[in-house]
Amino acid sequence: MEITTAKQALAEVQEEGTALEYVPEKLKTAELCLAAVQQNGWALEYVPEKLKTAEICLAAVQQDGYSLKYMPEKLKTAELCLTAVQQDSDALKYVPGALRAQIAAEAGINYDANDYDVKEEDNSYGGNVEINSEKEALAAVQQDGRALRNVPEKLKTAKVCLAAVQQYAWALQYVPEAFITAKLCLNTVKKEIGSIIVVPEKYQTKEMIDLVIDGINKDPDSFKENNEIFDEYDAGKFLADITSKYIDRVRDTLYEHYELNGGDFEYWRDWCQGNMNDGEYEIAAENYTIALGLHPDELLFYKLRGDAYKAMGEDEKAEADFQQYRIRSKLNSGKLRAAPPRTPAAKPAAKPAAVKKPVKKGNK
Repeated sequence: MEITTAKQALAEVQEEGTALEYVPEKLKTAELCLAAVQQNGWALEYVPEKLKTAEICLAAVQQDGYSLKYMPEKLKTAELCLTAVQQDSDALKYVPGALRAQIAAEAGINYDANDYDVKEEDNSYGGNVEINSEKEALAAVQQDGRALRNVPEKLKTAKVCLAAVQQYAWALQYVPEAFITAKLCLNTVKKEIGSIIVVPEKYQTKEMIDLVIDGINKDPDSFKENNEIFDEYDAGKFLADITSKYIDRVRDTLYEHYELNGGDFEYWRDWCQGNMNDGEYEIAAENYTIALGLHPDELLFYKLRGDAYKAMGEDEKAEADFQQYRIRSKLNSGKLRAAPPRTPAAKPAAKPAAVKKPVKKGNK
């Protein structure tokens, strides 16, 4: 959903602070940014540098200490750093080296300097550094592949993109389509099986899916932690990016290892219809995609997602879904689901997180 007014922007960030990412720069005021970080400290990542004041940074670390990661170095005072570390001890890694021992002692943390003998991370994966040449771009992505998202398009060469993906598999999502190849995608999945979700569906092969399934079977706990699949909603988000040709195999593997119930058809139908009634067409479309990942045999979700795309003006996507619904319906001998009523549907008591962008530590 496009954000066009200050009132709308405020409502969005008050519901989920990281929605600040989708607010046009011209609407980002100090008041709005403060409201965003008060709701979710991680929203500090999307606050313009000129608006990152001591007040906003303090509010961010009070809400989530780990947001110290996105604070300008010049504002990292002993007081702010201590507040951050007291809120989340993991934030100690983002405390300036000269203050780290002091802050650790005041926060009552056992501190070993050897545990922090690493290069300081850039606060936003290269976002605070202007990149003007291929050499600078290459240096940035070699340090952190996620910096590729901040490299100007004209500097995203094949060499830079390859270096980024070699350093961080999920950086594939920032690679221009012209440089995405079957070999690059396969090597990405070999490096980190969870990165299958950023591989375009047309490049997903049986060999890649075998790697994913074998990886899950060998160490399901590690896969669960690394990809944050803690409930059926997380599983649905993961499955939503798997090509339909192989989705059944991946879903069966997830359900074999994890206690997932998927939420029933009526739950997802009613929730998505609530999104539609509220004019949240983009969120509805993404939620329908997740529902299809969990319930691929519920063909009505194709039609309903098509309705959402139609409302967004995405006519080609809408027609593709309508066609899928028609074709699959003819092949399905069972009884099809009835469409939901057009009157406002009651939303379920438990609300899935808004599907604007997954918020994860590590920002995959």
